[in-house]
Amino acid sequence: MKNKKKKLCYTILGLYFFMGGVEYAVILPTLWLYLENTFHAQQYFLGLILSAFSLTAMLSGPMFGRWSDVTRKPKFPMLIGAVFEIAGNTMYFMGNSKWFLLASRLIAGVGAGGESVILGEISRVTTEAERTGILSTMIAIRQSGLLIGPGLNVFLRLANFNIGPFKVNKYTDPRAFMACLWALEFLLLVLFYTDLHKIKELELEQERVNNPVISSDTLSNQNHPTYDTVITGARDNYDVSADIEGIQSTTEYEKQISEIKTEEPITKEKLSMGFFYKMYVREEIVTLLGVQFISLFSQVSLETMATPLSNKLLHWGELENSMMYCCAGVEIILVFILVRILSKHLKDRTMILMGCFLLAMANGWLMYVVPRAYNDTPAENIPKFVIGIALDMLALPFLFTCSMSLYTKLLPKEIQGLSQGLRRTTVGLSTIIAPLWAGSTLRWPYLMFGVMLSLLGVSLLMLLLSFSRLLPTSKTQSDINYKSAENIYTDNSSAVNNRLAGNSSAVNTTFKQNSDINESTPLLS
Repeated sequence: MKNKKKKLCYTILGLYFFMGGVEYAVILPTLWLYLENTFHAQQYFLGLILSAFSLTAMLSGPMFGRWSDVTRKPKFPMLIGAVFEIAGNTMYFMGNSKWFLLASRLIAGVGAGGESVILGEISRVTTEAERTGILSTMIAIRQSGLLIGPGLNVFLRLANFNIGPFKVNKYTDPRAFMACLWALEFLLLVLFYTDLHKIKELELEQERVNNPVISSDTLSNQNHPTYDTVITGARDNYDVSADIEGIQSTTEYEKQISEIKTEEPITKEKLSMGFFYKMYVREEIVTLLGVQFISLFSQVSLETMATPLSNKLLHWGELENSMMYCCAGVEIILVFILVRILSKHLKDRTMILMGCFLLAMANGWLMYVVPRAYNDTPAENIPKFVIGIALDMLALPFLFTCSMSLYTKLLPKEIQGLSQGLRRTTVGLSTIIAPLWAGSTLRWPYLMFGVMLSLLGVSLLMLLLSFSRLLPTSKTQSDINYKSAENIYTDNSSAVNNRLAGNSSAVNTTFKQNSDINESTPLLS
């Protein structure tokens, strides 16, 4: 029963991610035509509207994440996020000016902060071994939304009717559709969702009941290292002997439930500059955030320029562009499945490096092809354009999922919500700058792709220089802190038995010596 409940909750979270992707991308095929034909907007306004969503998402992510860390009630921030999404989409549907559309995207972007809450909660309740696979699934769902969203216009573009004073057409129908979907998500959260850490706690309590050998006061005897050891890898203040003695009758379930029930003081710590410097200004963290910024900058730049370039070089319209996004969505889902499989055999840092090389190849290919495509026919340009898009889609899951997964493994569980919010801020900054960059350099493809390729070169250099540090924290600390409890129990039992055996031998030897002395010594001297 609990397993079904857990699957249902993950399904609801997956739907939140999917709609978050669709939310951003569903207007891509029609936004420029809407602005140009209805409001006679200038070309720069396209970048403004695309960036507006990312701006408020960038600001709301850390706030939502910190809120979740401190209260440990992630459900409520997600509900608030869904309300903002409903309001923003309704405003877009009602839009009567380009500025009203801009305001609608700013409001909807606040709701995207809920994704930081979800990622933080998943990072808290999963083990390092399973986290990459689960995060890969969630990000695959969101990225499929990003790429399938534009494809929904194949059907949504057919709408042409009125609801009172509001006209429903191919420009406004996507937002009416999204408002309805977010209302459904809100109801699912209210009626069926339970916070994952509560489900985990119930599971671990049940395991404790099923294992009567567990000591009731073992939890109080455990001497876990503080979060400082995550940062420095130091064990100066950590009593290993106390850990060995306290964990002898402990199972993996007790350790996990201890982490869930214990009040984490780090969540109460003041967010000072020293705190941020200690936790986030580290070589490996800066490298991973840089990789995510650069990879998303390249991806969103490509998404922004794909529709204008396909229209100019391939003579594609709304239908063809929507089909292109659908095909890209299928490819990226397959690649995310591949990443999930490979995560069981390859380290995160290896797959990040693979993705960076692939993305550099994609940008190098497009920088060579696009300037020359103006002199070729659409039939000649299609295969060249498709190769570039396919290479880009192949690289993105390796970069995005693995860098995010490794990022969570390098930071304490107690601040995963805040950490995901800050990561979302970095990603949001790239999605703000990228549309503005791509829109303003569309006429100069060498400049556009050249800068993106240079940034990827910087990313590769950072990865290579920091490669030895891109390992989960548990790999750099004393093994005893991160061994499975059952192995520790086995090892410690053997140690105790050997110690008892040694003590027994010592006692027997002493007794024998004393006996020999007594036998050789007269009772009366």
